[in-house]
Amino acid sequence: MVDLCLIRHGMAEERGPAWPDDRLRPLTSLGIARWRVGATGLLSVFQPQVVLTSPLVRARQTAEILAIAGGGLAIVDVESLADGDMAAVARDVKTTGANAVAVVGHEPWMSQLLARAITPGSTMCVDFKKAATALVSFDGPLEEGAGTLRWFLSPAVLRQMGEAISPKRSR
Repeated sequence: MVDLCLIRHGMAEERGPAWPDDRLRPLTSLGIARWRVGATGLLSVFQPQVVLTSPLVRARQTAEILAIAGGGLAIVDVESLADGDMAAVARDVKTTGANAVAVVGHEPWMSQLLARAITPGSTMCVDFKKAATALVSFDGPLEEGAGTLRWFLSPAVLRQMGEAISPKRSR
């Protein structure tokens, strides 16, 4: 069995002339602060063994915050999470050998990955806000339609959970 936690990166700087190379666009300071609290909330319901991330700066920063909050989790950059290659994501997850994996990526790939994990060939649209998470469990191979959606948590709910755990930290 593999539990796969899909995470969209936190709030990032706006696209535009300040960031001509979109791969280098970072999280905002508010995005960092909010995700620190949200990551605490996430870790109260899911404990990953490893974090796979898109190498784009905003996703990598999101993964690093989770890894630190999780006590120093290993982070692995995988290009499949930057370009939405779903078959490659499954291969990357499998190569970890872990049964609890967090993956950090971007839209529209996170929505598509979630939709196809639970419904083969799906074109379902999911409102995957920045810093939202979804847990999908696979009893067998990581194949389209083989997953079961366990939960989908908005960033606001994750922050509420995190604030309940460490109220002083969130202020």
